[in-house]
Amino acid sequence: EEVGGLDEVTTVLPHRAKGWLYQSTNPDLEGRHQAKPTFEDVRALTRAGAMAFAADLARIAGMQLVPISGDGAGVNDITASSAALMREAGEALSEVAQAVADGQISSNERARMISAVSDVSQAALVLIRKLKKTGGEGHV
Repeated sequence: EEVGGLDEVTTVLPHRAKGWLYQSTNPDLEGRHQAKPTFEDVRALTRAGAMAFAADLARIAGMQLVPISGDGAGVNDITASSAALMREAGEALSEVAQAVADGQISSNERARMISAVSDVSQAALVLIRKLKKTGGEGHV
């Protein structure tokens, strides 16, 4: 999805058959495990905009991925980043509410809450970075 769909992925990974790509996205775990991307596949997809790989590796390493964008930040960038921050905050609050509903927090619930709050933090950092790139008073 981050790259734009299977047709776009076939452009990024021309050496992969469309059948392999369909199999790699199959919700049937057995089929997905048979279609493993190589490190070069992951690098190519990341270069094309699929940040999920990088974000997942950062989380595994106990870090946060903070993307570096191009020049400046326009109103649309700031609006999109603000919306992403609010969406992540809502999801984090939902995770917390679900976790504390029974009066106890399991280790799985704690991990989901930490991940959700980490996503909020990442979204906030992206918005702050874009706001800092805006021009002087009244300019973006």
